[in-house]
Order: sequence, then C-alpha cells, then structure tokens
Amino acid sequence: MIAQNKLGTVLRENRDFISSDALKMQYEQMPELEPFRTPEFDDISLRDTRYTILYLADSITVNSPKLFKSYIRWFIDILKGLHLPLSYLEISLTSIASVAKTYVDGKYKETIDEYIQQGLAVMHENDPVSINSKSSLLACHMENYLNFLLEGNRHAASMLIDDLIKQQFSVEQIYVDIFQESQYKLGKLWQSNQISVAEEHYCTASTQLIMGQLYPLIFATPKNNRVFVGACIGGELHELGIRMVSDFFELEGWNSYYLGANTPLRGIIDTLVAKKPDVIGLSTTMGYYISDLIKTIDAIRRHPSCQTVKILVGGYPFLTDPDLWKEVGADGTASNAIKAIELSKHLVQLESR
Repeated sequence: MIAQNKLGTVLRENRDFISSDALKMQYEQMPELEPFRTPEFDDISLRDTRYTILYLADSITVNSPKLFKSYIRWFIDILKGLHLPLSYLEISLTSIASVAKTYVDGKYKETIDEYIQQGLAVMHENDPVSINSKSSLLACHMENYLNFLLEGNRHAASMLIDDLIKQQFSVEQIYVDIFQESQYKLGKLWQSNQISVAEEHYCTASTQLIMGQLYPLIFATPKNNRVFVGACIGGELHELGIRMVSDFFELEGWNSYYLGANTPLRGIIDTLVAKKPDVIGLSTTMGYYISDLIKTIDAIRRHPSCQTVKILVGGYPFLTDPDLWKEVGADGTASNAIKAIELSKHLVQLESR
C-alpha cells in the first residue's frame, strides 16, 4: 500500500507535465485531429488528459482498478456523444502510460501498465457495466417532472410535486423515485451530449429549490438525540446526493447539519467539534477527489475531539467499487439514503455497547 501511495503521489504531483507531453504525443500519432484543433479544443483535451491522470493516480493509491475502469466507461460514453472515435481514448491512454513511466522505475512502471491495460480492455467489452436506474410507481411522474425542467418550466415541476404530496405519496418516495431518478437520467443526457452543461445546472438547481418546499414536512418530524453531519469534500461541487441523505436523516428523527458543497477541511472539523455528531457522511462524485477524501478522514481520525464519530462515505466511486470504503479508512458505505440510515443505526448501537 505504501508503494501504491508513493506512485499515486508521483503521478498526481507531476500531472501537468505528464498531461502536456502525453497530449503532444497523442497529436503526433493522430494527424487526423488537426482540422479540429482550436485553442478551445486543445484546452479541453489537456483538461481531459489531466483528469485521466488524476483518476489513474487515485485509483492506484486506493488499489482500485474498478475505479479507473469506471472512469474509462464514462469517457467512452462522452466520446460517443461527441461522435469522436474510440481511438482518441486508446492513443491518449497509451501516450499517458509512455510519459508517466519516465517519471518512475521498476515495479512502478509495471503498475502503470497494468492499470492502463485494464482501461484499454474496457473498450472491448460487449456490454459495459452501468449503474441502472430502477422503475417505480412514480416512473411516469418522474418523466413528466424531468420534461418540465428541461422545458424550463420549474413552476409546473413544483406543482407536480405538490400534487403528489396531496395524493399521500411520502417525501421519501418523492426523493428516491423522482428527485434521485431524474438526476440519474439528467446525468445520462448530459453524458450523451443531448443537453448542455447549462441545462443540467438549471435542472439540478431547480430540484434543489423544489426540495426546499418539502422542508416544513421534513423538519416537523419528532427528533431523537442522534446527530448527523453531511458534507462534500475538497472541491466537490455535486452536493445534491449528500443533501438528500441529510434530509432522510432529518426525516428519521436525527438532527442533521448539512454543510453543502466544497466544504473546507477546517470547516468540517470545527462542525464535528461543535455538534458532536454520531455520524458524518462524506460525499464525492468524482473519483479524482479520493485523495482529498483520504486526507479528510485521516484528519478526523487524528483529532482528539472526533474519536467517537462514525464515518460513512458515498457517491459514484463507491457504487463502482463497493469495497473502496475500506481503502479510504471509513466505517462503511451505503448505496442510498435508506441504507445509510440503517448502517448508521447499526454502527451507533455497536459504539454504545
């Protein structure tokens, strides 16, 4: 594990140099890209190459080929949406491997090759693995809800949710079967280049506002003496998932403190000291924030006032590799808010024995 940490650190610290040289190598091998090359195309290509190196570095650090392969599957979907050939990714990966290996020696070169080869193997899968959304009694309403948002009609989407509450659908059902499912589908639409980043942001922001109209119901729940803190680590901006989890804890009677996106480490520690929670939930959607997550968990573990808090982690990386929570030093992970509550109750009961 120490060797993997060292290799991951080397790749992360030298990502700017590796990405620049790897992209030059890729362009040399793909003269057919010349007509597409504009300053914007070059900037995006350099950014994507840097992201690939970050995913590679963090996947190696936590010994998770699954994490890197999941990123490659995501990248393949992006290329398909942009109508770019898979050879773009293939040559990018081999170029990254060639350059990265000049920064290390011996067994580290072998590890880089192993991960890159697993990434390349994904390109030949007949049926790439994906996290599928599920159907429900509210599936039709979810489609209508998302269509309203895509049309820019936030008021109609809000009225739909009001109507479902009047029909006695629970807040939990609406969160899981409409808000969560619509976000999954929204991500797929963006990934396949069917909607823009601006449209995705509008729909997500609208859902956050509409969630707020349910807060009188959520905060009316009788409270127990349990405390939950929810936060996104590092520069993570995808906050909707952990906000939903925090709301579920509130519905369950816990006192929840939702810290939001891009929460600085100092803010997390200060909140833990002040609120003395039973459980903290840390979320990351992007795999290249795993290193930040590890640093956050380590800081919590070392702080003398945070010794009893249980740490749950969640987000897309932990759905792709269910054992990843062990590698980052957490107490567990859960695939959804309901399971997070069940696991938290179990961990708290064990602590009190």
